[in-house]
Amino acid sequence: MLDDLDRGLIHALHLDGRASFSGIARALGVSTQTVARRYQRLRANASLRLVGLPDPRRVGRSQWVVRLTTSPAATRALAQSLARRPDTSWVKLLSGGTEIFAMVHVPHGVDDPPSMLLHDLPRKTGITSVSAQYLLHSYRGGPTAWQGIAQTLDEGQQRQLRPAHAAPSGRPSLDRADQALL
Repeated sequence: MLDDLDRGLIHALHLDGRASFSGIARALGVSTQTVARRYQRLRANASLRLVGLPDPRRVGRSQWVVRLTTSPAATRALAQSLARRPDTSWVKLLSGGTEIFAMVHVPHGVDDPPSMLLHDLPRKTGITSVSAQYLLHSYRGGPTAWQGIAQTLDEGQQRQLRPAHAAPSGRPSLDRADQALL
């Protein structure tokens, strides 16, 4: 069970995953030791983990939804192969195990993203059809559409925790070193 302090810690880490425990403690009005203890408990018992994911559009990538129809014998191995690729963010199996649904990130400027994906797959994969659509926008709503952002902290607390290098939108701007790292 998460209480307000846990949710505040999660919200703080969402604002800046590199925030110090002491900075989070100041914003939450508790001790550094309390924040450290709560963080360790959330990691151990609630599977909390920090993952840095760039916004694909801000780093020069487009998102494609790819749907592959396969022979039943090939589906699982192909899905696992896709999931190991660095350009694939998630893979789902559909339709009784004969279709694969995947989100693929492609650098801007690639003429035929689906062909690029298929070029790297083994020839005898059992793929019988392919469809790919460019993702224009993701809409979220309803009770199950939690985006992973706990809205616990007030505006003043959020201001304390935003990175100093953040752009006015609250998102950090990316320089050449950031681009190279990504």
